Amino acid sequence: MPVSSLHIATARFRTLLTNIATDRIVILSTHIVEDVAATSNDLAVLDIGKLLYRGSSTELTDQAQGSVWEARLPHGRATDPSTAAGS
Repeated sequence: MPVSSLHIATARFRTLLTNIATDRIVILSTHIVEDVAATSNDLAVLDIGKLLYRGSSTELTDQAQGSVWEARLPHGRATDPSTAAGS
């Protein structure tokens, strides 16, 4: 699927979620923070049924400061941990 088609599909998905959530609770399981931030005002984070957080995505992002890391690998580098040195 071309990248432009993915952007259109993402926008449609977010619009659908936003429309559905106006009068009901929507449960979305995702690791894509941008989808959550773009579609919800109030969110909850659960871990095996235990409520870890409830509030806005902005407040959650603020609380995560200093606890989130990003690593960029050179193009073509294996990302499979089993191929790492010493494995």
